[in-house]
Amino acid sequence: NHWLLAACNIVGGDVDILERVFVDTEHADKGFYVVRFYVDDPNSDDDWQVILVDDFLPCGEDGMPCFARCPSPVVLWISIIEKAFAKLQGCYEATGGGSVEDGLLYLTGGLSREVGIAPSADATMKDALWSQMMEWWMSAHVIGCEHRIDSEPSAELQATGLLPNTPYCVVTGGEPMGAGRMVRLRTFHGYSEWKGKWSDTDPAWTSRLRQSLAFSNNSDDGTFWMAFDDFVIWFNVLFICRMADDRWTTLTTKSRWQDETAGGCPPNFATWRNNPQWLLRTSQPLQLTVTLSSPQPPPPPDGAKGTLFTPDAAIGVSVITGNAGDDGRRGGLLDPPSAGHAGGGQRRRIGQHLAQRRGI
Repeated sequence: NHWLLAACNIVGGDVDILERVFVDTEHADKGFYVVRFYVDDPNSDDDWQVILVDDFLPCGEDGMPCFARCPSPVVLWISIIEKAFAKLQGCYEATGGGSVEDGLLYLTGGLSREVGIAPSADATMKDALWSQMMEWWMSAHVIGCEHRIDSEPSAELQATGLLPNTPYCVVTGGEPMGAGRMVRLRTFHGYSEWKGKWSDTDPAWTSRLRQSLAFSNNSDDGTFWMAFDDFVIWFNVLFICRMADDRWTTLTTKSRWQDETAGGCPPNFATWRNNPQWLLRTSQPLQLTVTLSSPQPPPPPDGAKGTLFTPDAAIGVSVITGNAGDDGRRGGLLDPPSAGHAGGGQRRRIGQHLAQRRGI
């Protein structure tokens, strides 16, 4: 269940968001906690599953927890979350087989998505990404990153100390005087850390900079700083998760692809126009987030193996700009001017965010 622990690490980048996972910690001295997980339920308007769990943990002969644990034996939050999720699924073994996006959804109920980083990003693209990340940090987002590859890691990557296909939490970033753009990352305790510029042993650290950034020279704590220019070189995927707050208006509808409404995805199938459609009219600019989710498949029969989280089919959603006036419903039927598209994979939930849209 590395995917779940990675999501916990990313959500832990914002303590306020992490604390929302715990419904009740007031009875910790009595040995129990109440934890919640977001689980899509098509038969209910309440998608939060509340789990009561005690603090008895399975331990090995050394007296240490067998599964997830924090470096300090008196810090139990990750162990409690993992045990509560194991109770939700039926056992520890049943917690395998998810993705980081699944984990972010379970923990927050927010909109989680992947954003690719172009390997040859120019200065303009880097500026745009930096501005976007700064906005995310200031607007109830948590951010993760990953160096995703399908082959053996190169010697250059191994020399950096970074681990491929391992999600990191992008805790924060800034532009301290004299250092340029920097980001602070966190992996798991004991994992290898960044060895390049602004690593723990880099002589470029000054006393003033150490103090202003609360620098800790600990090569085993899993946290490190790196230059933003190096960040965009060595990471090619971002995990973004935004929490919805009371300022958002939420509209929900339920449907299914069935019979002739299963039109397929554009432009591969001409029948895509038969897919379920909804018309949205806006009278003023707004930020619009469209999400599409499929319910979690039922668990396999007792004793059966398999992944619990992968839907049976790929899902997708397109936002198409309509025509003006009475012809609005016919917008984009022949050559759709798409305002946004997400999908193309067997995933439980996808989303598309469109900022300051009008006339959709």
